[in-house]
Amino acid sequence: MDQTSHFNEIREILDKLRKVDTGRVLIMPQGKTVKQLRNKARWIVEMCKKNGFGYTPRLHIELYGNRRGT
Repeated sequence: MDQTSHFNEIREILDKLRKVDTGRVLIMPQGKTVKQLRNKARWIVEMCKKNGFGYTPRLHIELYGNRRGT
């Protein structure tokens, strides 16, 4: 997730699929650094709450950095 407009795209797809439990939809921020991810997490979490989606961090980047194979 990189932009608020992505939430609209997700909503459109879910509307086409029908009967999808939005609580099972997990949103993850897009970024390569911990700083980028934390900045995006603030608004993404709020948008997830508004839309009934779950949020999941990129824990591997927090733990290991942006390395291939993690």
